[in-house]
Amino acid sequence: MRDVLPRGGGAGDLSGLLPFVVSGLVSGSLYGLAGLGLVLTYRTSGVFNFAHGAIAAAAAFSFYFLHYDNGVPWPIAALLVIGFFATFVGWFLERLTRALAGAPDTVVVVATIGLMLGVEGFLYQQFGLQTRTFPNFLPESGFVLQGVTITWAQIISFLIAGLGAAVLFLFLQRSRLGVAMRAVVDNPSLASLSGERANRVRLSGWCLGAGVAAVAGILLAPSINLDVNLLTLLVVQAFGACAIGRFSSLPLTFVGGLVVGVLASVLTRYLTTAPFTGLAPSAPFLVLIAVLLVVPVRKLPGGAAVRRFIATDRPPASPRRRVGAAVVVALVVLILPSVVGFKLPVWTTGLGYLVVFSSLSLLTWASGQLSLCHAAFLAIGVTSMSHLTSAGVPWLPALLLAGLSVVPVGALVAIPAIRLSGIYLGLVTLGFGILTQNVFYGTELMFGASLNATIPRPVL
Repeated sequence: MRDVLPRGGGAGDLSGLLPFVVSGLVSGSLYGLAGLGLVLTYRTSGVFNFAHGAIAAAAAFSFYFLHYDNGVPWPIAALLVIGFFATFVGWFLERLTRALAGAPDTVVVVATIGLMLGVEGFLYQQFGLQTRTFPNFLPESGFVLQGVTITWAQIISFLIAGLGAAVLFLFLQRSRLGVAMRAVVDNPSLASLSGERANRVRLSGWCLGAGVAAVAGILLAPSINLDVNLLTLLVVQAFGACAIGRFSSLPLTFVGGLVVGVLASVLTRYLTTAPFTGLAPSAPFLVLIAVLLVVPVRKLPGGAAVRRFIATDRPPASPRRRVGAAVVVALVVLILPSVVGFKLPVWTTGLGYLVVFSSLSLLTWASGQLSLCHAAFLAIGVTSMSHLTSAGVPWLPALLLAGLSVVPVGALVAIPAIRLSGIYLGLVTLGFGILTQNVFYGTELMFGASLNATIPRPVL
């Protein structure tokens, strides 16, 4: 955590690693706990919840509202928030995912990502864009171990995460409902023969998963304060822990969280110069990508039977319809500038987004695959265009070269698409997008320290 990350000590002094290891174990235990909730809901519903981090962020903001804004004692506030998320939010997620039963993986991924963006937008609307200080509600006193101060808050957080992992594991192994939760995703009909209704089992899984996300969000918030985007991405780092657990093993997922936490913390000590500073927060996504590229697909849940997009047989549009559509589009483009007036820049921006979304739609329509790193391709093209025009390359050739500059990157991302599909390809592309943002955006290869790119308008 932030209070145990001194930068002193030589790189060869192993004792200097202790603060980073302690910090990594605490944060890693919470990553592992968040990962347990993800794996639990995935095992019981077959849906990987990309909105898990946003749910944790919403829980942290709800706790802040009750405890710090309204003076509710923190134990009561925590119980109210965890209970609310474990019941109402779990019920809502179960109803939502039940409606998605049988839908292609691309639809499920888009639905959960849409939920994530909706929750983030709601939090921004209610609490504003400013980061709020989140004081530690647990005891900050502690003891010194080899010159490193270890607080009781860190110890309590670690114990809560470890105890939660043990309780969940024993629940799934020993209880009747836990055994049914493990079985229902593989064969709902067979599980129902044991007397357990599949919908009830899934509801229990979503309630437990939402409650675990709430606990992780509340315990992680004091380390980074209340920032919607950071808190969401911090819990998303649990994806790396899930990958180590192969999206099925609870013990390995918790251990994976510890590995990811310690790795990310230790890297902050050694990678202190740009652009390598971005590798430390990207460590969970590096682990995620590496595991998904190395582990055989057949050993991943659902990997042996990936649902593919099957295009329906539709007769091609007649030439008359195509010409008519082209004429309508041309008339709209010609008339629009004189109609919208001073709002023309807004419409121009909208047309630009239309091109971006159309390219993503083309990918999904042609291959049935889903990319979550499309914004990274956009950023690479924009910065390439900016560098080329700044170097004096004429506008149109610069545009063509900027488009070509993205081709090798797209080919690199296409490598995992050869063997992965559905949520696993979505996770890899998401990891690639976040890795690009953390490592390259701030370098001179792309936006630079100002995170800004300037492109001149074409001269007509």
